[in-house]
Amino acid sequence: MKSSMKNKRYLTGVDWLIHVFDHMNRKTIESGNEFHIVLKVDGVVQVDFFENDLNAFLQKYSVFKGKVARAWNLAPFWKVRQDQPIVQTATQTTEILDLSEFDLCLDGLIKKHKYDPSCYLFSDLIICKGQTFVVFTFSHKIFDGLGGELFLQTFQNFSTDRTGFKVEEQSTEPSHLDKWTEKFRSGRTINRALIKMSPERRLRSFPLDAREDSNYVFARVHFTEKESARIIEQANKKAGYLLVMPFLLARTVQIFSGLFDKRGFDKDNIVVPVTVNARKEEKKAKKMFFNHLSFLFFKFEAEEMGKPERILTSVKEQLFDQIKNKFSKQFMDNAMLMRILPVSLLSKLLGLYSKGAMASFSFSYVGETVYKSDTFLGQPVSNLFHLPRPSVPPGLGVIFSNYKGKLNLTISYLNNIFTEEDIDYLKSGFKKLSDE
Repeated sequence: MKSSMKNKRYLTGVDWLIHVFDHMNRKTIESGNEFHIVLKVDGVVQVDFFENDLNAFLQKYSVFKGKVARAWNLAPFWKVRQDQPIVQTATQTTEILDLSEFDLCLDGLIKKHKYDPSCYLFSDLIICKGQTFVVFTFSHKIFDGLGGELFLQTFQNFSTDRTGFKVEEQSTEPSHLDKWTEKFRSGRTINRALIKMSPERRLRSFPLDAREDSNYVFARVHFTEKESARIIEQANKKAGYLLVMPFLLARTVQIFSGLFDKRGFDKDNIVVPVTVNARKEEKKAKKMFFNHLSFLFFKFEAEEMGKPERILTSVKEQLFDQIKNKFSKQFMDNAMLMRILPVSLLSKLLGLYSKGAMASFSFSYVGETVYKSDTFLGQPVSNLFHLPRPSVPPGLGVIFSNYKGKLNLTISYLNNIFTEEDIDYLKSGFKKLSDE
């Protein structure tokens, strides 16, 4: 990565927002804006071979030696110091006797990783009855969810054939210090949309008591191929062909609405930000790093709750309206304007703008996996799933992913938001999706 201006990797507005979320998390729960991807491997991965391959692979990418700096034009960019060593912690290996111990073990491993602003990747191995769960912890500063999967696939390619492996040139990013009129127009459009989105009454959200000792909990539902096929069939039938994301979002809103009712919350509106992949070209390794994301926002009136088909219609109407008005692109253009503000100041402004309640929960549908290999370091792979750590607030997120025809669901939340009874209710609701 050269130092000339044209080869700089400037941060986009969305990249800058990710740094803001990282700052907000560290101020509240002393944890950065990170996420995990877990590979379930049917075999025992040898930690020595794994670490040797991973260390050699990381040396291929100087992005791991970087940090944020501002150029002479004040635009933030990713500054790489070639003399800076790549920071990587030793892989922790833990053996458990039963799969029921997995979540507790994973939580313990994650807590051992103290926040390090110069470390962008951690790895852990959990071994149980001849299977290995390979846990990668990615920093959102240089990865999004799809980018994490691209990293795993590229690493697998490297491990399979070191001598024939070629580093695909990483895409640069211009400063975007142009088209100011267009950006300000986008800012005005987005501001109006968000004002319209903000509820006239109180936002329906779960109480959040984020503290330094708070940690994330992951409630997971793994659907079989048959169950997944039935869900996708219902999505195609009820929402329309290839409209799996709107169907899953609508059903998620309905299930969470039921929990709000069960806990006796007021009949307020629900607001859900949805992350979408903004990669315009084929999903290749050159788009592996940084955040190629944008956002859509959905608002659901209290009167719509309890009516599944009305909620689904609302999702589709809002989705098509935002696509027609190029909301996602305008959001990205508007975010470019925010880069002039330091992350500490921008985080305070966002808190004031949202009055502390940014959303009811966040939602994401990663879609079909880009990890196409059947093996990992010579061992068969039987599943891949995501464990997000949503920003605080709301400290609560839902993510669906699809590994070769098997849907995976993760509800990620701060440990003081839900009771075990709440989680049982949510899991039960989601498991019924395959019975519609």
